[in-house]
Order: sequence, then C-alpha cells, then structure tokens
Amino acid sequence: MNVGGIPVLLGTILLAVGVSAQSGNDIFLSIINCVATSADEDLCQEFLNCSQYFAKPFADAENTCTQALTPEGPGKCTEDEQLYRDEETRKEINECVTSLVTEELTDEQKEEMGVYMECVTNVGNKCPGGGD
Repeated sequence: MNVGGIPVLLGTILLAVGVSAQSGNDIFLSIINCVATSADEDLCQEFLNCSQYFAKPFADAENTCTQALTPEGPGKCTEDEQLYRDEETRKEINECVTSLVTEELTDEQKEEMGVYMECVTNVGNKCPGGGD
C-alpha cells in the first residue's frame, strides 16, 4: 500500500461529486495544511492512509506528482517538520495532480473518491482548528 503519496486533488474530486472545483480545492488545501503543520504524527498518518480510497486515475497522478516533487517522501509531522515540506510544495502537488487527471471518472471511481473525501474530511475535523 502506498501511503507515501499525498491526496491533494480534492477540487477535481469534489467537482465529480457536486461541489465546485474552487471550493473543493480551498477545503482540501485548508485540511492538508492544518494536518501538515499539526506536529501530530498519528493525525498525519491517518491523513496519508486516506489515499487507499483513491480511484486509479488519481492514484496514478498522485504517485507521479509526489515522486517528482518530493522524491524523499512525505516527511514527518513534528515541531520541526511538515508533511510534504511546506505549503507551497503541497500546492504544487495539488496543481500537478489536477492537471494530470483529465478524464471523466466512471460512476465507480466517483464513488471511490467520495469515500476518499469523507476520510479526508473526518481527519480534518480532528485537526486543531478543524482544517479551516
């Protein structure tokens, strides 16, 4: 299982299940930035584990982008380190993934991504500040 990848493509996912792309990206980036800077390794691992729900197009794009932009891996959530280095890197990964997933998702893939979004949202709700 690849838990090293970062799920940073909520804009496209949320659009697939009925939320505007801009709103989806804003929500996702808020959650990931909260988790990444939380210094809570368990919370970060829980966030990374959500990637098991990715539909294949997103899993493939996410793997490509994270390998290119953070070949050293996701890093740790500590007082001195953030998940995926910094906010700018997380944003770059998000943009990379959304640029690579250009195909229409099947109904099954949309369902998978809905489960993924629910997982990320649940993790975000545990984050100090709730991810907002």
